Amino acid sequence: TAAGGAEVMFCHDCPAGIAVPGSARREAGVPPDELRATAENRQRLRKIVDGVRPNRLWHGHFHQRYQSLLDAGDYRTVIDGLGRNSDPIDNNMVVVDMATLGRHPAVTPASGDGRVNPFADADAVTPTRPLNRVLESRHRGDTPA
Repeated sequence: TAAGGAEVMFCHDCPAGIAVPGSARREAGVPPDELRATAENRQRLRKIVDGVRPNRLWHGHFHQRYQSLLDAGDYRTVIDGLGRNSDPIDNNMVVVDMATLGRHPAVTPASGDGRVNPFADADAVTPTRPLNRVLESRHRGDTPA
């Protein structure tokens, strides 16, 4: 909202600061001015995200299903990229429970304010160890490798 935050955002693109899997391959051969315009757009979106501080953000721009964690220091946002129309349905759409829409273990603290979580395993999230696997192991009580 103009006056404050929101728990969730739905966008076409993702904000700057997220490493989208496979982006280097997709960018090969793209003219530099187009890459620059894309980077500027993602920076503008990041400024909006920094102001809104959503717990969750879904986007579809790259047509690839992935999940990442934007750790901005004083807030965290779980980013979900969605797949293309021809992908399996669970890759290109989400069904959300409205009661828990803005909650996620990576961003919902025990204190209940919904913003910063002392999520000790955030550093364990990598392109080869996505957030959902880190959270699954945390739920089981395992220590992420």
